[in-house]
Amino acid sequence: MKKYHFRPVPPQWADRFLRWYCASDLLEEVQGDVHEMFFRRCEEDNVRKARLYFVIDVFRFFNYSTIRGKRQISFYKNTLDMYFNYLKIAFRNIKRNRLSSFINTFGIALGIACFVLIGLYVQDELIYDRFHKKADNIYRVSVENFDSDGTKIRHWVAASPGFVPLLVQDYAAIEAGTRVYLWDNPTLTNGERKIIEESFIYAEPDFLNIFTFPFIEGNPKTALNEPNSLVLTEAAADRYFTSDWREKGLIGKTLIYNNEISMKITGVMKNVPEQSHLQFEILATFSTIVDLYGGEESVQTTIGNFNFPSYVLLKEGTDIASLNAQMLDFGKRHIPDRNGREFSKIFQVKLEPLVDIHLNSNSTTEYSDNGQFQHVMIFGLSGIMILVIACINYMNLATARYTSRMKEVGIRKVIGAKRSQLIGQFLMESVLLTFIAFLLSALLIYLGLPEMNEFTGKKLGFHSIKAYELGLGILVLILLVGLISGSYPAFFLSRFIPIKILKQGTNKFKGSALFRSSLVVFQFTVSIILISSLGVVQDQLSFIRNKDLGFNKEQILRFYSNKKMREKWETVKNRIENIPGVTIVTGSSRIPTGNLADSQGAKFIDEDEERVIDFRLANVCVDPDFFTTYNIELLAGRFISKEFASDSLSSFILNEIAIRKMGFENVDEAIGKPLIYGGKRGNIVGVVKDFHFESLHTAIAPIIFYAESQRYSNTSVKLEVEKLGDVIDVLTRIYKEYEQDYPFGYTFINEEFDNRYRAEMRLGKLFKVFAGLAILIGCMGLLALASFTAERRIKEIGIRKILGANIISILTLLSKQFIILLLISFIVATPLTWYFMQNWLKDFAYHTHVNIVTLLSGGIIALIVSLITVSWSALKSAFSNPVETLKSE
Repeated sequence: MKKYHFRPVPPQWADRFLRWYCASDLLEEVQGDVHEMFFRRCEEDNVRKARLYFVIDVFRFFNYSTIRGKRQISFYKNTLDMYFNYLKIAFRNIKRNRLSSFINTFGIALGIACFVLIGLYVQDELIYDRFHKKADNIYRVSVENFDSDGTKIRHWVAASPGFVPLLVQDYAAIEAGTRVYLWDNPTLTNGERKIIEESFIYAEPDFLNIFTFPFIEGNPKTALNEPNSLVLTEAAADRYFTSDWREKGLIGKTLIYNNEISMKITGVMKNVPEQSHLQFEILATFSTIVDLYGGEESVQTTIGNFNFPSYVLLKEGTDIASLNAQMLDFGKRHIPDRNGREFSKIFQVKLEPLVDIHLNSNSTTEYSDNGQFQHVMIFGLSGIMILVIACINYMNLATARYTSRMKEVGIRKVIGAKRSQLIGQFLMESVLLTFIAFLLSALLIYLGLPEMNEFTGKKLGFHSIKAYELGLGILVLILLVGLISGSYPAFFLSRFIPIKILKQGTNKFKGSALFRSSLVVFQFTVSIILISSLGVVQDQLSFIRNKDLGFNKEQILRFYSNKKMREKWETVKNRIENIPGVTIVTGSSRIPTGNLADSQGAKFIDEDEERVIDFRLANVCVDPDFFTTYNIELLAGRFISKEFASDSLSSFILNEIAIRKMGFENVDEAIGKPLIYGGKRGNIVGVVKDFHFESLHTAIAPIIFYAESQRYSNTSVKLEVEKLGDVIDVLTRIYKEYEQDYPFGYTFINEEFDNRYRAEMRLGKLFKVFAGLAILIGCMGLLALASFTAERRIKEIGIRKILGANIISILTLLSKQFIILLLISFIVATPLTWYFMQNWLKDFAYHTHVNIVTLLSGGIIALIVSLITVSWSALKSAFSNPVETLKSE
């Protein structure tokens, strides 16, 4: 037989075949597979046979691919049909069970709205100062002040101006440092625009290298290098220049500083984010303020004046704990002893993380309004708990209604439904209901956001969240809440065995009842904790308001006195005293409810021997009428008086605790004793009863009072409230005679007092909202659960009524199980509330105690509200006609 030999078939042959057989859009998908088959066949000896088999292979391949594609299309179509079917069934079930669906939808909507609003607040608090690129390596220099016995008595959040250069010099781990000065409100002028700047700070050049503040114009690395330079924020630029400054630019333009110095604008930056503990609108060169302290050399040797917020940048990887341990010797090297006191022992320099300042620095010397980490955690947990309570409602009602869906589940299983399909169906219902609830919650969030902003004093919103992040967050929230809410009902209902479901009399599942009871206990445990905690917070606020502070804070107006007014103090005081409606006037360096930030070293002279006072003795300079104005009680001696010429130079008044710490058992023994305070020599002429100069968070501190009119920066005016308007008008005119640049501003001492407890008042209001929402959502679920329980027992109730049962017995029957659950909740909630609130009260040096009445109140309120809820549902069944309920039998 003749043997035919063929040339090897080129690969292009396969490509031509493919183009002929299939559409071009499929060519790239299958080309690799067909080429592989072709070359595999070409390895055979019989090329003709190889060609034939290759064609067969290709046809098989395409037939298989077509079948597989059809199967995939069919699979996707069936899947879509299945989910569409789930949606139809879900809508039918929601429509069929209107009451439970409404309760679930509204409850979850409330929970989501509350969770989102609180989440916005918590997120805002947690991101403070984190926008700086080097935030994790920036630390603030603080100073801890100790008493001679090692007790920490004060935490200074600003440092002496000489500390930063010394820290950079001594420690290699510190890469750079910067000092800031905040306590100045200069006047800036541009033509006819003259404005007193209250958001004005001075900073060194490295300030803009350490911190990240985006610039619109100028170079942040060099903006503060030259003397008398200014950097404006957008808000400040808008105040001084026309709206076209963004087009024309401001670099090189000038503003007049305090009517004297021409300061050049070297940069314009974006507004400082609200999430910054340092807030300013204008930044000036540090050298401008250094001149007021006598030059850089004088500043660097200033120790003890803790008025300069200071920051350092650490090198990457620095161990802060080790560095703080090394800094224990800093005081020994650089803080000299004065007046016989070892300053190196009583002052300890320490670095604290920038990102911890807002929530973890609770110092009374803070220069910005800080939050409290404890309160943020309470808010966050409360928001989560309210959302969980709403999810629990869904679980409770879904598992409670298992009997109405058991046959549905049984029939579906009999005709071939898998458990995974049943789980998918129930989860789809939960997610759908959650989606509907989210739409309602969006309306609640829109209505509640302005109230939340007013309540917190913030500008919360979604403006800082990117669109895709917001969309993803919404999707995750809906799926998470839907899956959590529907998880137990889905797995619970899908596990039933069809034969048991379809047989009569086997519809009792003890596990579900126990689970529902546990959920009810959890719901009302949270509610009782919130109500009882609210009671404790209110008790503490009442304690603060009603506690005898040792001074009178009512009907006293306070305003700041400038240098000109202090120089002519007696004249100004007499003019104010002559205003109709003014009772008495006084001046002081500080006022009650303020901070005792000033102190100096002191020596007590006992039998011609000088003895160093080894505790911090804070000073307040006061006018002779100070104690009368504030009704502060005198225990021994006399007050400072104009009748004694020496009182303005050499007379001291101390409070009771200062006398005790000096070693006197009887306050009368201290009268007439000589004392040296800060280089000022004099005698103790009086002792006043201890009073709460600072807030109740702080223990009463030793204080020394003496007269020095040049330091009377606060004028206190006691007046008749009925004539308040007239008095303020006259005060404004007098003030304008001595101060043309600054407007007349005043506050009342009782308002200053209330401001010290804003965080506690906010917490109390928030607890009211949380407790109300928790009870509302819990009772909505309880109402539906009680209604369903009564519905299931309707025939039993009918039989009992025929046999003579009265309304009270039926109410007891239906309410008994819920009362037991509430008692269990109370037993669980009481010790938890006591533990948490005892820890909260420790933040106050003076506080009330968690009493049994307050703890009982939470349980009693929850019990009363729950009984009303259950009784409303039970009465409907109790008054039903037994003939109608038994008719079907």
